[in-house]
Formats: sequence, structure tokens, C-alpha cells
Amino acid sequence: GVFPLALFLRLIGVRLINARRVWVGGAFPFQQAVTVRQRGVTITRTPQGSTVRFASGYTVQVDDQWQAVESPNEERETAPLTPNPMPSVLSAVPDPAPATSPEIPTPPALTTYKISVRRGE
Repeated sequence: GVFPLALFLRLIGVRLINARRVWVGGAFPFQQAVTVRQRGVTITRTPQGSTVRFASGYTVQVDDQWQAVESPNEERETAPLTPNPMPSVLSAVPDPAPATSPEIPTPPALTTYKISVRRGE
């Protein structure tokens, strides 16, 4: 079966509201970084926190606390106050160089996951 993308985004603590606003944070259950790209926004989650890069190049690094990140450079658009339940395009690939932790042993081989969804094609 196919893993629901909305559930995966919730699992990694990413809520993309629009091209200007993102919510990130909460517990991150993976050792390796996960990168999500959608609507020109690139979000990288790690156990230590998140990096959000908007299409304009504006980049923010935040800790793992649940919080809104907004770009001052993006053009304003009318957006819902809640996140979209399902992204139209998503790519999630763990970083090629996983973060290592002394408490958790590193797996013997690096596993790469790629998830792509395109709606309406």
C-alpha cells in the first residue's frame, strides 16, 4: 500500500500553509535528516531542529519547538489559517550524510527514501 503523505508530514512535524508560511517542530522520530520541497519552499528536519528556505532565498534555522516560520520577502497571498491536508507535490529524501548519535547505533547501510506525488496530471 501507499503511506498517506499527510500522515508522513504530520509524523515529521511539517505543515506547509502556503509559499510564505510554514509550521515546523515537535518530536522528530528519525536519525537522518528529511528534506521536503513544495511550493518553492524547502524544509529540512533533523533531530536538532529545522531549516526552512523560501523561494526568495530567505532562510531560517529554528529549534525543535513547534512554531510558525514566515518569509518577509514572499508576496502575500490569501491563505487558509490551517494547513492543506494533502500536498500537491512532495519530495522527501533523507540527507546523504546522516547525523550520528552516541545513544543510538548507526544502521549499517544508508537508506534513501524518495516520495513524489503529482495531482491532476
